[in-house]
Amino acid sequence: FLPMFNLWRDDVRKHGYDNYANFRDALSDDDAFPANRVIRAGTHKLFWRPQKSWPGHAFSNGELSVNLKAWALSQPPDYMVIDLSRGTDAPVYNVTYLSDIADPTNYFNTTEYKTTKIVLKRIKAGSYWMGSPDGGEAFGKTNEKYHYVTLTNDFYVGMFLLTGGQYVRVVGGEMPEWTAEEKALTGNIGGCDALAKEDGFLARLNARARNALNPIVRFGFPTESQWEYACRAGTTTTWFFGEDSSLLSNYAYFDNATPPRVGAKAPNPWCLWDVYGTVQEYTQDTLDDKFNMDYPDTTEENPDVEPLRVKGGGNRAMRGGASWNDAAACRSAFRASSTSGTKSVSNGFRLCISCHGSGGVTE
Repeated sequence: FLPMFNLWRDDVRKHGYDNYANFRDALSDDDAFPANRVIRAGTHKLFWRPQKSWPGHAFSNGELSVNLKAWALSQPPDYMVIDLSRGTDAPVYNVTYLSDIADPTNYFNTTEYKTTKIVLKRIKAGSYWMGSPDGGEAFGKTNEKYHYVTLTNDFYVGMFLLTGGQYVRVVGGEMPEWTAEEKALTGNIGGCDALAKEDGFLARLNARARNALNPIVRFGFPTESQWEYACRAGTTTTWFFGEDSSLLSNYAYFDNATPPRVGAKAPNPWCLWDVYGTVQEYTQDTLDDKFNMDYPDTTEENPDVEPLRVKGGGNRAMRGGASWNDAAACRSAFRASSTSGTKSVSNGFRLCISCHGSGGVTE
């Protein structure tokens, strides 16, 4: 099982201390994993070294308590959090977990989780009809063939689009143009290629992220099938809120509206913000040089299982629509494309990582 133990943060904050980086257990002195451990079966002692937890090594009054939670490896927690608060000086970015959040909409929709931390929501595996019943023809599209997809693995996906604040805390340097601390990062930094190169955001994040379920984690983009599954959140309608496009303004910035920050509108039923509008989102899937985007013919008896379409071209499948798009382009099934190296203020992304086998988070 996986125990997670933190200082009870409300108590600590009363005294101006919010550094629980030296929480330990008896099994390891490894500083790379201060908050989570995988514990073998049996009886163990868990202890904490308070003398290393804050400057001055003193706690003069008040109370301090420990909150211990455990999860089976086959049932990972609901939320994954990457701590970027130490910025580019951090030797590691600690990856920790949360569960039993009664009101995630208010709990996570804060500056902290849009700038110094990244929060991802666990999406349970399942099957669904992907695409449009009419193939997209009602909206002038022909590449949204209705087909049945099965996702066999749970995955974690970003609850928010990646922001400028999060990007700078990993890559360093000045805030990129067209973004801000709580605004969505855009492809104006150099497109998808800039994010994936050796010294880019994803490489730097993956080099420092540390996770108790697996010491090597690989964050990236969701596949098209993961993105649409998470966007739909169990719905089968044109938008996750139904068929009435007049309601879209409750959930999205579109029709040339200017987003003030991520998370300013209401989330979808699975608590993911800005899946429509703001920026169209990169996926793992690539297209050939002719931008072919056909789906296969599948049924419930013969589903498309964990699809990832890599056709050898340098073109990315994009989802969700952007702030300059109309409502027809901000639908669950809508598909667009962009060359990987294109600098565009209309492109962005949210992180994703898959769970395999027993629930461990892996590449």
